[in-house]
Amino acid sequence: MERVTRHGTRRSWGLALAVALVGAVVPSAAASQETVFDVPDQPWVAGEVEVPAVADTFALVRIERYPDLSLGVGLHYGTPFYGNIDLSIYVYPPRPNASRPAETEFHQAVSDVREYASRQEWTVDVRRQEPFTLETPAGTSFEGFVAEAVYTQGRDSARTWVYVFEKEELILKYRITYAEGGAPPDLDERILRWVAQTAEGITRYQG
Repeated sequence: MERVTRHGTRRSWGLALAVALVGAVVPSAAASQETVFDVPDQPWVAGEVEVPAVADTFALVRIERYPDLSLGVGLHYGTPFYGNIDLSIYVYPPRPNASRPAETEFHQAVSDVREYASRQEWTVDVRRQEPFTLETPAGTSFEGFVAEAVYTQGRDSARTWVYVFEKEELILKYRITYAEGGAPPDLDERILRWVAQTAEGITRYQG
């Protein structure tokens, strides 16, 4: 097992929205031909969980460990194919005494989207907010929630997806944001495959 210590860099786009930029170091051909994409099944340890190093065409580039261990970890993935994207997963225990933890966290996440837009003086349109069933490659189903929203400022726009699931008494909260201009036509399909593969691959570390 390996613990990730390298941190990615970040940049802004038209809305001044911070999105992840892959800060990968590409090895020279003479040094090595192997990359993380050659060993996609390799799990990395992040706090109390194991996480996949690669899911679809996205690689784990940064992990956030919070001072309070009960806050869990933040996982950030990137891709060399499209820089203007932030793929984040927050893995943490449910709130104490929450009767429907995933639903509680989902509504809070949607509220956070609206509040963030308000602080930045952007317009936000929450287009979807509903229950969602996720099917993983292994045939496992997760019952959770999905929201889709679009930020706009002038002629610029960004799309945000929120997914929330519960697994092994942990909350998996996804926040995906990308600039719509120049986005690959199959990006949403690839993002959903990434969500499915990471939801299946994230598990408690048994060390």
